[in-house]
Amino acid sequence: MEPDPAREQSLLSRASGALAWSFVNTVVARLGVLGIGIALARLLGPQEFGTYAVALIALMAVLSFNELGVSLAIVRWPSEPGAIAPTVNTISLIASAIIAAVTYVLAAPFAAAMGEPGATTVVQLLGLSVILSGAVAAPAAILQRQFKQSTRMLIDQVTVWVGAITSISLAIAGTGAMSLAIGRIAGVPELELEAVRAAFNFLTGSFLSSQGESR
Repeated sequence: MEPDPAREQSLLSRASGALAWSFVNTVVARLGVLGIGIALARLLGPQEFGTYAVALIALMAVLSFNELGVSLAIVRWPSEPGAIAPTVNTISLIASAIIAAVTYVLAAPFAAAMGEPGATTVVQLLGLSVILSGAVAAPAAILQRQFKQSTRMLIDQVTVWVGAITSISLAIAGTGAMSLAIGRIAGVPELELEAVRAAFNFLTGSFLSSQGESR
């Protein structure tokens, strides 16, 4: 089959646009998180913020194993991803639930080893975000496959700022390090719902398109 120059040019244009959106999203998110972190550190003080930092280390560690990377199968699948999306989502959810359960059990020994036993409950709460992250892995991969980084930027920014407003409000109310954990959990449902909605719209459109071509 001869290569289609118009199609290749369109793909290059979409990929370039997605790269630009991804870069802007990363910069805005990093600056936002930095500013929010400074504000929360001043509200909470070194002791409470240090407790959250210990919990965040645990979260970053477990997220590196989350959903076992199976969502990449959607990005690289040679045909329409709708056929494998349910399987990928099931594997992601099961793996994430197992990791969250292990995190809950090991939270106390980990916090003690880090010299911050008070971080146990915060670690256990943050473990819930692992399950939510696994639930959204397949829809997020579909957005990546379709170069929908502009949509992903909107989702990420809503997630960051919903979580930030929640955390700052709770910190002012005096909930301590738990305000950061609750804020992180509060932002995830927005990410999940928006990603699922966008992925569903894409899959529905792909299905209708394939039905039309088959007639």
